[in-house]
Amino acid sequence: MPTPTSSFPRSHHLDNLRTFLTTLVILSHASISYGGTGTWIYISTLHTRYSSLPLLAFNILNQTFFMAVFFLLSGYFTALAAAKKGRGEFLREKVKRLGIPMVVYSLFVNPGIWVMMQVMLGEESREGGLWKGFWREVGKVRGVRGPVWYCGLLLVFDGVYAVVRRQDFGAMKRKSKKMTEKKDDGDGKRSERHSNTTTKVLRRPGTKPQTISPIQVFFAFTVTSTLSFLIRISYPLGTRLRPLNINPGYVPQYLLFYTTGILAHTHYKTGLSSLIPRRTRITLILAFLLITISGLLSLKSQISTEQQRTGTRPPIATILPYFRGGFNHFSSIYSLWNEVTGILITSIILSFFKNSKYLNQKWTFWGFDVARYSYPAFLVHVVVLVFVQCVTDQWVMGNAVVKAGIVGAVAVVGSWMAGWGLVRGVEGTVGKGYV
Repeated sequence: MPTPTSSFPRSHHLDNLRTFLTTLVILSHASISYGGTGTWIYISTLHTRYSSLPLLAFNILNQTFFMAVFFLLSGYFTALAAAKKGRGEFLREKVKRLGIPMVVYSLFVNPGIWVMMQVMLGEESREGGLWKGFWREVGKVRGVRGPVWYCGLLLVFDGVYAVVRRQDFGAMKRKSKKMTEKKDDGDGKRSERHSNTTTKVLRRPGTKPQTISPIQVFFAFTVTSTLSFLIRISYPLGTRLRPLNINPGYVPQYLLFYTTGILAHTHYKTGLSSLIPRRTRITLILAFLLITISGLLSLKSQISTEQQRTGTRPPIATILPYFRGGFNHFSSIYSLWNEVTGILITSIILSFFKNSKYLNQKWTFWGFDVARYSYPAFLVHVVVLVFVQCVTDQWVMGNAVVKAGIVGAVAVVGSWMAGWGLVRGVEGTVGKGYV
């Protein structure tokens, strides 16, 4: 999610995709509160969980790809940054941009949000005052809290990458180049050849970029979905593991997308939008249809069985927990469906953003660079969204979808405004490079 450094030419379609994904994060979190599914700090008292089928479907569909694509983009830009930097500089920048916001948010911002909710909803305890209440919340911190789990997990991925793939870093490449130049036979040809292979992509004229085949995609989603299913037997979706506060059932998918982003630059030698060709996408569509139909038939069969046993049609809320984990066929179907759907949607939106004229140009409004403040907007969106939700806590806005849409839209605009203020405040006091 962090914006690529200025030394690289801007890929506007990827910047805009990051903006789109950040907007989806905010809207998804808003939807959880009014009848969707997922984990969120605020749940409306006027709406019960799973009560809105449109919001439920919106959350489930988003979960298949939106956070995974963040890791895909991060992996891609990580590989680009590594090619220009030494490992020390690379890791220092990552700690500065990911680690420090993670610590500050977990220790101070998240407790502050809890205090804000108590005050606005009239649930605060007067004993000891708000200041002591804030420090009580700080004392409860046992690890990463809030959405900055993404920063923590990405920092771990980047750290492992720096250890495992030393040859990808600029300092190692320059060292390799110098060693080759010393062994030059005198005519200069050998060092020139080696220099070319370490500084730019070599491809024979007329050859196409290497892409991912249907077999490779089949292998990827089979392995990832199997790992996800096995993890969810002991850690169903919704389980959070300290200290990173991650949902372990999705980690295999995040790792797959992160490594794919790196390989897009270091191995496939192509952009992200060209990784999955048309024929592979057709295979994914067929797999998606097959798994979806199989899942719906299994769900229908389960509902019929429960209806025959109890005499009444069971609500969907009683069946959904089976999909979250455990050793059952619903969990296995969902694990496979989540991976296939995530890869399919990702390939479609990458191609769409790349080939659309509007989506592949810089987004500005009255000189405001939207992409520049996507990451800051992500960091502050919880504060803004929870504030808006508390203000509208007892407001009745048509149905749940209408309320989630209005609250989410206001929070999106507010998050970008607050993100702009965060950047100005941090750069004016602490310095650049943190957000």
